[in-house]
Amino acid sequence: MDSVEVGPGLVCTSTGSQARCWREGQADETTLEGVVELSVGTEALCVSREGEVECTGDSSGLCPSDGVKELPGVEQISAGDGFTCALQSGGAVSCWGEFFGPGDEGGCVDPRLVEELEGAAMIASGYDNVCGLMEDGIRCVNRRARQEPLSIDGDFTSIWRGAHQRDPISGSGNQGETICGVSRAGRARCVGALSWAPTDLKGVVEVALGQGFACALRAEGEVMCWGDNGRGQLGDSGQLQVEDPVTFALGD
Repeated sequence: MDSVEVGPGLVCTSTGSQARCWREGQADETTLEGVVELSVGTEALCVSREGEVECTGDSSGLCPSDGVKELPGVEQISAGDGFTCALQSGGAVSCWGEFFGPGDEGGCVDPRLVEELEGAAMIASGYDNVCGLMEDGIRCVNRRARQEPLSIDGDFTSIWRGAHQRDPISGSGNQGETICGVSRAGRARCVGALSWAPTDLKGVVEVALGQGFACALRAEGEVMCWGDNGRGQLGDSGQLQVEDPVTFALGD
């Protein structure tokens, strides 16, 4: 197994060029062949194959209605809330769905270039933002002009995002999303609703964001988690909010 993608009511795994997906309430799995990239959004599943992308779901937003569109050179695909974006060879970023507006009567929008992210090395789509890993840091483009786009200055090697976050430490009721970057020095930095991260978080390889909490995988094999623990999701039943990361060793 190469990767796992999880969304509301949907889980997909990919091994080589084959993907297997399971939907909530359905006993049978769906098998997809010839998959290059796969991403699960809030209400859509999108995959890229050689020279095309295919999306299914209530808000796939892709024209034509069969959800298949020619789009060459896709290196990464990232599904958000009602929209999906693709990073193409050369650093071009194209998005479709509700990112640019409501679309036509069928709710579909052809892929359009996001000029602000030209030259991105990696992308991450969230609730309202699509973000790109740029030479000078992480830059985001917001589909709702009334909100300030997220951004982080610095030298990063990867970006991670999570939607519908609530900051458990400040108690803020503002719902939004969080973008985290991992620097070349292996430090994690986050901005957005869950904007804080432990200052001593070093040697980070990957970051995963959940509903108001985050976990980081370190090079030594440890997993460190912090944030909302209202349902005991961080493994410590004695704290509702975890400021000092809970540490797990893989295999525990």
